[in-house]
Amino acid sequence: MNWDGLLLINKPQAETSHTIVQIIKNRLKVEKAGHLGTLDPIATGVFPVCLGKATRLTPFYMGADKCYLAAIHFGYFTTTDDREGRPEGPVSKIRFSKEQLERVISSFQGDFQQKPPAFSAKKIKGKKAYELARMGIKPDLPIQKVSIHDIRLMHFEKDTAVVYIHCGTGTYVRAIARELGLRLRCGAHVKDLARTQFSQFRLEECSDPDSPLEKLRTSFIPLSEMLNDFPEIALDDAMAKKILNGSSVDVEGPFDKEWVKVFDEKNNLLAFAKVETGEKNLLQPKIVFN
Repeated sequence: MNWDGLLLINKPQAETSHTIVQIIKNRLKVEKAGHLGTLDPIATGVFPVCLGKATRLTPFYMGADKCYLAAIHFGYFTTTDDREGRPEGPVSKIRFSKEQLERVISSFQGDFQQKPPAFSAKKIKGKKAYELARMGIKPDLPIQKVSIHDIRLMHFEKDTAVVYIHCGTGTYVRAIARELGLRLRCGAHVKDLARTQFSQFRLEECSDPDSPLEKLRTSFIPLSEMLNDFPEIALDDAMAKKILNGSSVDVEGPFDKEWVKVFDEKNNLLAFAKVETGEKNLLQPKIVFN
């Protein structure tokens, strides 16, 4: 089977993102594979992996929204802002009500400035922040703007809250937990985390990495079916040859998006081309699949 495309994996707990990619590469015997966004070892859920030629399409997914269910434990901070870190500071009693918690959680909705966790993959002068943190060096990470489209308290009992978060790219759930602990004056960290959606991909579409190949195929999106919100165009043999050679072609339009999927008359995907509008629509191939 041709595995050029996107495979939707349900990442298990305790495994690193790198390990899951290696497992998939070895099982499917593909040379190239890359994930679309790191999940912490304690996290589970939607973990898309680009395979083969599809690895060239990863930039198109970098700004994708994500949805999470986070179990946040109150009472103390940790060095990593999740349960894997060492406890920091004294243990505090829970003195807030469910209604107070709901109000504080709802205040996160919208755009705000967030400081990434010290244990993160953010790079500082070529080194990842978590590498510095493990060496005992506290990384000075710049504050960044993030967007929370929806955030809600789903359940609260004793010292743990389950929170639904629909957020934009670059948002750290562990940083939200830390900030909740600061605002509620009791400390907090992520106990469990599940990514329930990545872009349009949902958890129910995913397969476990050790699933039989027949099951994995049900969670596989072929290269030609990726990014189906992009407009498509089929070209005759002469124009298709130009595209494969990296040359631009004039086509009829109009196109409502900046990028177009280019096929030949036999429905083979040739390229992703950028649209340059003017007196004519010019398709400039940027990613060519020879």
